Amino acid sequence: PRHWWSAFDRLKGNWLGCWEPLPVEGVMNRREGAGLCIAYGGLRCLEMVQERETIRGARYALVVQTRPDLLWMEPHPPAAHFLPEKRGSTAAAEHDAFIWVPEGQDWGGLNDRHAVISRDAAEVYMG
Repeated sequence: PRHWWSAFDRLKGNWLGCWEPLPVEGVMNRREGAGLCIAYGGLRCLEMVQERETIRGARYALVVQTRPDLLWMEPHPPAAHFLPEKRGSTAAAEHDAFIWVPEGQDWGGLNDRHAVISRDAAEVYMG
């Protein structure tokens, strides 16, 4: 193949749109969707979180992943709202893994626009 990703032309779905070449001479030759790029962005975000944790010498309790084009009409709930003791959990905070995503706009999958993630669940969700 001319490019390594050209073998993916036979695959169906909208997950590869952002990885294909840009339009040539005004002809749109890209698929819609960006699932692969969103997954890669989550992995890079996780790597940056891990790097920062190493520098500060401590793990974060929560990781918040949100799209830059998301418009908030109300203030985001405080981070403390998502911690186990606020949710009535009896488990220790470092062992109470969870992922909170808003309802709706999941288009048959998982809403990828915003997530509040316990640090223990971050590798699963973002990695």
